[in-house]
Amino acid sequence: QNSKDLQKVVDIVLSHQGVRSKTKLILTLMEKLVYPNPAAYRDQLIRFSSLNHKRYYKLALKASELLEQTKLSELRTSIVRNLSALEMFTEERAGFSLQEKKLAINESMGDLVSAPLPVEDALISLFDCIDQTLQQRVIETYISRLYQPQLVKDSIQLKYQDSAVIALWEFNEGHPDNRLGAMVILKSLESVSTAIGAALKDRSHYASSAGNTVHIVLLDADTQTNTTEDSGDNDQAQDRMDKLSVILKQDIVTADLCAAGVKVISCIVQRDGALMPMRRTFLLSEEKLCYEEEPILRHVEPPLSALLELDKLKVKGYNEMKYTPSRDRQWHIYTLRNTENPKMLHRVFFRTLVRQPSAGNRFMSGHINDVEVGHAEESLSFTSSSILRSLMTAIEELELHAIRTGHSHMYLCILKEQKLLDLVPVSGNTVVDVGQDEATACSLMKEMALKIHELVGARMHHLSVCQWEVKLKLDSDGPASGSWRVVTTNVTSHTCTVDIYREVEDTDSQKLVYHYAASSPGPLHGVTLSNSYQPLSVIDLKRCSARNNRTTYCYDFPLAFETAVRKSWANVSSENNQCYVKATELVFADKNGSWGTPIVPMQRAAGLNDIGMVAWILDMSTPEFPSGRQIIVIANDITFRAGSFGPREDAFFEAVTNLACERKLPLIYMAANSGARIGIADEVKSCFRVEWVDPANPERGFKYIYLNEEDYGRISSSVIAHKTQLDSGEIRWVIDSVVGKEDGLGVENIHGSAAIASAYSRAYEETFTLTFVSGRTVGIGAYLARLGIRCIQRIDQPIILTGFSALNKLLGREVYSSHMQLGGPKIMATNGVVHLTVPDDLEGVSNILRWLSYVPANIGGPLPITKSLDPIDRPVAYIPENTCDPRAAISGIDDSQGKWLGGMFDKDSFVETFEGWAKTVVTGRAKLGGIPVGVIAVETQTMMQLVPADPGQPDSHERSVPRAGQVWFPDSATKTAHAMLDFNREGLPLFILANWRGFSGGQRDLFEGI
Repeated sequence: QNSKDLQKVVDIVLSHQGVRSKTKLILTLMEKLVYPNPAAYRDQLIRFSSLNHKRYYKLALKASELLEQTKLSELRTSIVRNLSALEMFTEERAGFSLQEKKLAINESMGDLVSAPLPVEDALISLFDCIDQTLQQRVIETYISRLYQPQLVKDSIQLKYQDSAVIALWEFNEGHPDNRLGAMVILKSLESVSTAIGAALKDRSHYASSAGNTVHIVLLDADTQTNTTEDSGDNDQAQDRMDKLSVILKQDIVTADLCAAGVKVISCIVQRDGALMPMRRTFLLSEEKLCYEEEPILRHVEPPLSALLELDKLKVKGYNEMKYTPSRDRQWHIYTLRNTENPKMLHRVFFRTLVRQPSAGNRFMSGHINDVEVGHAEESLSFTSSSILRSLMTAIEELELHAIRTGHSHMYLCILKEQKLLDLVPVSGNTVVDVGQDEATACSLMKEMALKIHELVGARMHHLSVCQWEVKLKLDSDGPASGSWRVVTTNVTSHTCTVDIYREVEDTDSQKLVYHYAASSPGPLHGVTLSNSYQPLSVIDLKRCSARNNRTTYCYDFPLAFETAVRKSWANVSSENNQCYVKATELVFADKNGSWGTPIVPMQRAAGLNDIGMVAWILDMSTPEFPSGRQIIVIANDITFRAGSFGPREDAFFEAVTNLACERKLPLIYMAANSGARIGIADEVKSCFRVEWVDPANPERGFKYIYLNEEDYGRISSSVIAHKTQLDSGEIRWVIDSVVGKEDGLGVENIHGSAAIASAYSRAYEETFTLTFVSGRTVGIGAYLARLGIRCIQRIDQPIILTGFSALNKLLGREVYSSHMQLGGPKIMATNGVVHLTVPDDLEGVSNILRWLSYVPANIGGPLPITKSLDPIDRPVAYIPENTCDPRAAISGIDDSQGKWLGGMFDKDSFVETFEGWAKTVVTGRAKLGGIPVGVIAVETQTMMQLVPADPGQPDSHERSVPRAGQVWFPDSATKTAHAMLDFNREGLPLFILANWRGFSGGQRDLFEGI
């Protein structure tokens, strides 16, 4: 872009290198200049807040906080306008009667109660307004919003006691008796005890409820003072909060509160209008008979904390919890850490309340920014749309979050009761008749969760959102009425499990529990709702480990196959109601199995493997084989010693390969490994010694490494050493070789690599082999990918023989900067190693199934012939004009008017392979009247071959070499031969659309062995 202006290039590079310094400078300027008046810098703050890279996280977060202050001021203004008589002076309401004006204000209050915007802080900032009528409306709106939907209708009463405002109301939390809610709003700390006494006077009849709540709001001591330092205002608010907590421990105050059955006290300290109020919650300690702060309930009002189920966040094994509100204040984010074990996985819990306003609500939140998701939202149900909007906000927050967590959980509580019709996707103006039974509710909720996962599951998986849960209450005319839970577990980026539960009271414990609503119980069936979240299971930890390695946990691949098979059935007209995939794991017959040990089928739980490789026989019902076909899948376990190959892994791989050859079943290898295992004998490492050439100058090297006589006597079986005696009489055992006490540390792994390379190469000759590179594959893993010939590669995973750092050491300088330079798809898909490239694991599995749709169930058997949807007696409508497009001739093409012109083979049946390699020849598989065939065609246009620059040669550069059409070059001749060999192995009829002028016979072509 700036090739002629190198100074500009240098300036851009320096600018990017100085991001950290610039961020620090801007943050300082924000504190000093922007903080006193954020509204004046609104445009700049919007630009800063939109930065979405983690390098700018602090800057974007600070800009968002300052923007929230300006929004808070705007929200205050909007609330004042809507709840006061000012709104009535607008032109459209000028002729309103008194009754109409009152209804309009009530409507505005209702809009604020159900508004998705976080209006709580704005309402609190108006508690000290001079207009008494407006003040009463603001307080009543705040209480109604806080206790929705538990508030007893028309129960709010307000009165003035000296300088304090007292509000009283009743609410119901599902108990027979109503509970008391009270709020005292005052400026002076000296008035607290008097105001509490006045509020609770003559309220002893509520004592039996034993769950009453008091809210204490301390107004800003000096509303005219505008503190320009955030920390100063924080200190002042904290000081007032500390004094308030002391007052609550006074005997007379405690006695008044206990006499009224108050168990929870919420304290709010109002700060300057542009700042968020400070909140603390105090609970009655039955043992100490005093009120103590509950840290987990900080920042959240008690009624909301119950709805958000914050008590469940007391997870065993974590001793620190950090609270962070989302930038829009709609999500409450809790990060759990173990400070004593920093390596322990951080867990992040997102909690939110989903408010569903009416269409005309004046306080609506923004639209979904993602265009694709926003477009899909139009066809979602009302409930699905509400959930999706909330999830998108959390996803955007997590994408900006500086700390990448290993495991995140999202919980959404929908406040409004839902009708079953609210769960039905939008279908124009069609009126849908929906059943009111449990089965219909389960089906609709599962469909809802799957659709949402389809839209955002990949992003959630990438961000380590492992599970999300929705609580909703159904209002139905049938048995579906009641509270439900939808728990969606993100197994992979495109596969998930959905469990539907009802909230049912256990007859023994009298507590609410998860009760599975389907035929087979889910993992939470029978678990008490209030129980804390459990520590992560072994499977969860392994999934997190696999995700950190950017691949799928091996035991989740059968589910990926099932998802892909379901998709393949969705693409055909016929339906299949039977089991799509049944996986039977293959294991050693002997627990200590190794070379020569047979393998046997076994049904066992996931994650019980004791070697770094697992395998299954998959019985699949596919459109080509509705009654079922079998394949064998073998996969590296990346969570077991980085997926490396040791002797037992090699023995297992060879046994599985032999089984596939014996049964003539397709063998699919899911590769994600670190090559042959290189072990360390720890017992030798801990005690060996070094004889330096010059002890004062170790840089000169060493003569030998050795063990003293005592250590040699202890670990002699782990080394091969010879004895030497110094002139001083000291006896040393000079180490010649390290054996180690464990098997699988050294050369035996290389021996095993040779065995499996031979077995997999033989399998290509005897059966169908296909390798899918799902994760980084190294050394022997890369050899297997090549020896199996057929290969699919994920675009973000390399196939490498040697790591780039090792090559850099060999070359003596920093030449390569990533594995992708050596084995990414830009290399492997253009040199003939890789047949297909895919963006993710599900697409990889889908391509495996599509490839298998051209392959017999047993190698050597009949081809899978299916009924063609494309009539076999139709004419070939595509007619070349000037030059022939080989792909159009094979599969057809849409003309300029959008009309499809059929090619020589069935529509949508052609799958091209080797697309990036030797582009003057086109190869692939297609179907003719439903019969699988191989196709080789000729490119007639001149193609450009891109030759990358060699990082090892600084003077080299990328070159584009023209390749004339209709000519065989060395690479295209090799591609033709490879395709013919593959088609022959697969038993496919071969069609060659010959259009060659011959071989290229130039000097370079002859030199390259054409």
